[in-house]
Amino acid sequence: MVVDFAITAPYTHHQPRDLCSRGTRILGVYTFSGITMGLGSSDIHRNAYRYNVSANTRTALPDVPDTLGKIAAAASVVGDTAYVIGGYHVLNGPPYEVSSNRVHRLDLSTDTWMPNGANIPVPIDDQVQAVWRDSLIYVIKAGAITPFRNS
Repeated sequence: MVVDFAITAPYTHHQPRDLCSRGTRILGVYTFSGITMGLGSSDIHRNAYRYNVSANTRTALPDVPDTLGKIAAAASVVGDTAYVIGGYHVLNGPPYEVSSNRVHRLDLSTDTWMPNGANIPVPIDDQVQAVWRDSLIYVIKAGAITPFRNS
C-alpha cells in the first residue's frame, strides 16, 4: 500500500519513521520530530504524529520527550512499544550539531510516552535499525557527528 504522507504532518521535511503492524491489523504510520520549512535551529521540532491508514486521518501525539527538537532519529517497534533512538540537535553556535544517545519509548496502545530507556553507549544519528524476533533492536551506524574544527 502506498500512502501519500504529505497529509499527515504540516511540514515538508517530516519523514515517516515506522509502519507499525500486528498481523493484518495496521496500527499506523508514526513520525517523530523533524524540521519545518526553514533550516535554522528554531525550525527543528519535537512533534509526533500517527497516521491512521484505514481512516486516512492524522492525530497529533504528545511531543517527543527531549530537551530540544532533533532530526535524523530512527524508530523501531518491539511489542507495543516504539523506540525512538538517537538523532541530532541543531544548535545556534559551535558545535552546531550534537548527536543524541537517548532512547525514547512510546506506548502504542495508549499513545503516551513512557520513561526513557537506558541511553545507548555512543550518541548517533542517521542510523538503520533491524528488529529481531520482536525482542531486540539492532542499531547500525558508521559514525556520529563530531564537532567541526578549523585547522
